[in-house]
Amino acid sequence: MVLLQFDITFVPLRAVKGQILADFLAAHPVPTSSPLNDDLSNEQIMDVENSKTRRWELYFDGAYSEQKDKELQTIISGKAGIGLIIITPKKGMLRYSYHLTEPCTNNETGYEALITVLQLAISMGITDINIYGDSQLIIEQVVGQYKILKKPKLEQYHRYTMKLLEQIPDVTICRIPSGENTLTDALAKLAKEFACPQEDSIKITFQGLQVL
Repeated sequence: MVLLQFDITFVPLRAVKGQILADFLAAHPVPTSSPLNDDLSNEQIMDVENSKTRRWELYFDGAYSEQKDKELQTIISGKAGIGLIIITPKKGMLRYSYHLTEPCTNNETGYEALITVLQLAISMGITDINIYGDSQLIIEQVVGQYKILKKPKLEQYHRYTMKLLEQIPDVTICRIPSGENTLTDALAKLAKEFACPQEDSIKITFQGLQVL
C-alpha cells in the first residue's frame, strides 16, 4: 500500500541477466592469440557415469499349449517353451529360446522362464539388473503382493525363485505390458513349436536377409 504512491515500472530480471552477460563479453574480448585453457577442475566428476545407466536388462516370457480331453472333460497341458532376452549395459542383445521337456501350465511356464533368466544372470556374474515380464501373477507373487493358495507346485517354484534372487545383490523386477514384451514372446512360441521331447536339442540358425 505504501508503494502505490510511486510510479513503478516492472522490468523482467532474465532480460537484465542476458544483457549483463552480453555487456561483459563485449567489454572483455579474448585475443585470438590467447591459448585455450582446457584444465577443468571438475573434469573427473563430469566423467563419472550414472550407475543406473550401466544396469543390465533381462526380459522373460513363456508360451504353452493345451488341449481338451473330450472323455474326461479336462484340460491337458501340452508343449511349452520360454524366451529370454538379455540387454547389456552397452545395449548389446542376447536372445535365448528353450523348449521344456515336460508339459506345463501357463503359470508354471512363466516361472520356468524367470528361473532360467535368473540362472543365466548368476552364471554370467551380473550383480545389478532390471528384470521385466508381463505375467502379473508371477511378478506380484515374487514381490509379495499376491499369495500362493493351494498350489504346491507354484509354491516350489516361488521358493526356488526367491533363493536365486538372494544371490543377486541389486535386482529390480517389474511388470510391463504384453505389447512391450513381444520379442521374448516370439522366442517362447518358437521354442514351443519346435519342442521335440525325443531329441535332446535342436539347432536353429537365424540369418538376416536384406530386402531389395
